[in-house]
Amino acid sequence: MAGFELDITEQKRTEDALKLSIERFDLAVQGSRDGLWDLHFSADDPLNVANLTYYSPRMKEIMGVKGEDGPDLLGTWVTLLHPDDRERVFAAVHAHLARRIPYDIEYRIVRKDGVCRWIAARGQAQWNETGDPIRMSGSFSDITERKQAEEALCESEVRSRSIIETAFDAVIATNKEGRIIGWNAQAEAIFGYSAHEAIGRGLSETIIPVRFRQAHAIGIARVFQAGENPGSKGRREFSALHRDGHEFPVELAITLFHVNGQPVLSAFVRDITERKQAEEALRESEERYRLLTAATFDGIAIHDQGIILEVNPGLERMFGYGPGELLGKHVLDLVADESRETVLAKMRNNEQGPYESVGRRKDGSTFYGEVIIKPCRYNGRDVRLVAGRDITARKQTEQALRQTADRLSLATRAGGVGIWDWDVASNVLTWDDQMFALYGVSRESFTCTYEGWKACVCPGDVEQADAEVQRALRGEKDLDIEFRVLWPNGTIRNIRALTTVHRDVSGHPLRMIGTNWDITERKRMEEALRQREHDLRTAIEERARISQDLHDGILQSLFAVGLGLEASHALLSPGSRKVAGPRLDQAIGELNRVIREVRSFIAGLAPDPLQGKDLLPALRLMLKSLTQNHALRVRLVAEDRAAQAVSAEQAAHMIYIAQEAVSNCLQHSGAQEAMVSLKLLKQGVRLSIRDKGCGFNPASVKGHGLINMTDRAQKIGGRCTVFSKINEGTRVVLDLPKEVLSVRC
Repeated sequence: MAGFELDITEQKRTEDALKLSIERFDLAVQGSRDGLWDLHFSADDPLNVANLTYYSPRMKEIMGVKGEDGPDLLGTWVTLLHPDDRERVFAAVHAHLARRIPYDIEYRIVRKDGVCRWIAARGQAQWNETGDPIRMSGSFSDITERKQAEEALCESEVRSRSIIETAFDAVIATNKEGRIIGWNAQAEAIFGYSAHEAIGRGLSETIIPVRFRQAHAIGIARVFQAGENPGSKGRREFSALHRDGHEFPVELAITLFHVNGQPVLSAFVRDITERKQAEEALRESEERYRLLTAATFDGIAIHDQGIILEVNPGLERMFGYGPGELLGKHVLDLVADESRETVLAKMRNNEQGPYESVGRRKDGSTFYGEVIIKPCRYNGRDVRLVAGRDITARKQTEQALRQTADRLSLATRAGGVGIWDWDVASNVLTWDDQMFALYGVSRESFTCTYEGWKACVCPGDVEQADAEVQRALRGEKDLDIEFRVLWPNGTIRNIRALTTVHRDVSGHPLRMIGTNWDITERKRMEEALRQREHDLRTAIEERARISQDLHDGILQSLFAVGLGLEASHALLSPGSRKVAGPRLDQAIGELNRVIREVRSFIAGLAPDPLQGKDLLPALRLMLKSLTQNHALRVRLVAEDRAAQAVSAEQAAHMIYIAQEAVSNCLQHSGAQEAMVSLKLLKQGVRLSIRDKGCGFNPASVKGHGLINMTDRAQKIGGRCTVFSKINEGTRVVLDLPKEVLSVRC
């Protein structure tokens, strides 16, 4: 019998150590929330689904795999990979095995029970001497809860951003150094700075006027030092500074919060310029527009299929509900009956607005509101964020403006005046109804542009009218023009236009607003008056020719006869003079009478007494000529506005009537003084010639001079009346009623 002894002490120690290591590994695997796996690669295909794989109990628990589901194969894990993630996971494994890029990836699996889980996997491979992978081990962690938390956080951030970006207020955030770190879209619109330009700038130098910056800095420092939320102090008003340098009123509410342990001051700023302007314009109706003087807040709500999930305090105040009372209600409960169908249709069509509707408060009262809707995510669901504001005051203002426009329209229609508004930049021309009537076109057929207007102007007037408009736009002169328009039916009408040009701060024209009215009848009257004056001038010239012929022919012959008779009288002997003298004297006297009548007739045919002068200078010249060799003193009292009210034809006849009256005064009255007056009365113009001479009985005198004055008065639409009494003087009165004057009284 043979035998040997072997010392296995070291082997025992090794086995004990291995056993202890295995126990420690099993304990770690059982105590860990992560799963462990160990994959052995086949030589031909490392990712063969038949490769044996070790899955720890925790990993099987995460995958939802049980012991009876079969052996631990790679395919067990592969079949659970989410279809959208499978290619990405395989690519990561191949990258690790081929290029030794670290395997650290997040993906989804779909368990047999249909539950989707997020997984974070890490692994490390082993390679042989030739560089071929032989084994890969790693961990397998369920990160579903973390992913859900991240998604919820993302949804919350998106929801918060949606609220900020859809708010009607500017939202500005600053750090404790006063530097801007948040600047929403409404802040860009209100202050003129883009977010890129504003972020990083000092708030004070960006929107605070210089005179308020020191006080602002002190107040902000006090807020950060106290560390208390100042939002409870309500909203305040102050003057803000725009990028272009102008100041405007705003309303401010601020709140202090912390981000990553650092204090952040958030300001909600609203431009209240329009409200302030409305308050000033409607100060007499303070009670009616009371809401415009108080701070208003936008209402914000989140709803899912119409069911309200969250609201802000502004919405509760707007509709008169207490905290939490709106939760669970349907948004249509806040819509008045008259807007319900419209709002429901917009909800079905997913319209985002903005649009207007009528809201209904808790007490049943209604108000006009403006609504904007944005889609967002909330607790993993697609919901809608609604922002609304009360526009009751604006609606009331619009109604007042419409009433004013209606009154203006009524006034312009009654006066035949059309009003137009041309937006120069967009070339949009807006006409009221009277403008279409003046141009004889319909609203449907008219092209609402500057070119459309020029197409309505007579071709012969287009160039001049366009040139006048361009001069007005350049600021060279105000536009006051007359032109003709051609109606579609061929009718031509005369139009006068007056305008005013509105410009920007640089002087560039923005809008041209003006009036048009029809002056066709005035033009016809002016043409008739010109023709009448032409005919009168022709007649005067003919009368002047006849007067010249009478003077050079008949009157000179009569003078020659008179001279002959005077010579014959001197040649008579004393005896013959006693017999023939009286008869010769009688003949000479009769001849002188005839000469005077011929002279009087010639005077009636005299040329234009105005001789290119205005009425008053011509009247003074005539009186001076008549009285320069006579003792009679004639005083002239005349009003310029009376002289300006008569036409040239009327002025000529008035000179002749005054001349006839003063001549009669010189020849017959024996007066020492007389007065000629020209006045503008309520009923028209009056010319009066008065003396304090011997007077006469008008009924017994029917001379050529009186008849001539009466005829002339009738020719110019007036009436001549003679008032006289013996020993009480004479007054000749010419009245021209205002209906026949060239300028109305």
